[in-house]
Amino acid sequence: MSLWNLRITHLGGAAIHLDRPGRSFVFDPAEPPGDDVALVSWYDCDRSIGVERAVRDKATPEVVACESVLDWLGRSALTAHEAPVRIDGVQIEAEPYQPIPWATPTEALRKVGAALRRPLRAGRRMARRTSLPRGGAPLVWQLTFPDGRRLVHLGCSLHSGADPSWIQMAQRRYQGADWLLCGSDYDEEAAVLEHLPGFGGKVVLLVDLVNQMREQLSLRTRLLTPLVDQLVDQKVAAYPCTAGSAYRFE
Repeated sequence: MSLWNLRITHLGGAAIHLDRPGRSFVFDPAEPPGDDVALVSWYDCDRSIGVERAVRDKATPEVVACESVLDWLGRSALTAHEAPVRIDGVQIEAEPYQPIPWATPTEALRKVGAALRRPLRAGRRMARRTSLPRGGAPLVWQLTFPDGRRLVHLGCSLHSGADPSWIQMAQRRYQGADWLLCGSDYDEEAAVLEHLPGFGGKVVLLVDLVNQMREQLSLRTRLLTPLVDQLVDQKVAAYPCTAGSAYRFE
């Protein structure tokens, strides 16, 4: 495999796999990560489920996450790291961001309606939410590979409630990333369209991070293609990245 070879695969849910020479990485795995290094963005929204399963199976996954997530998962059951950290020559950095509220007024009505249609599933998810710790924030990731190229994963940080000063800081810090991954929360397409071009990503993958979870909750979903088309109209080198899709860069 070439030293310049990187394969980015969407595994479903919010799980994004990075296959490269040496150690491979997986963001927010939904299944036990095996020998891959797991980068867990948060404990909410099912981001930590794969690592939780690995711990229950008595594996010792290698995990990079914030302090509160590592403490909640149980550091003694992990090979635990907090960013910044260097693993197999890859410098891993992370920056917290303010998530979109769990439910805006309109979204709250949708979630109540979905819960009434599927009360057992809604009850299970509510029980899980009540077991999660309070506080903390999801993370934006930056991986700098040994050759100096950078991959930035913005998660769902670009939304209408984001602090404009945080957006400006992030655009400066992550400007010109070789690969820029970004999700869009439901009804937040306008914010992504407004802010994403300012990052100057060389290759932009618009990753589907929320549709599978919303489908499980019987909530509405949106296709990524119209948003990708609008970004392309703004001269952004944007591509859709949905479950099962893969991109190889050599």
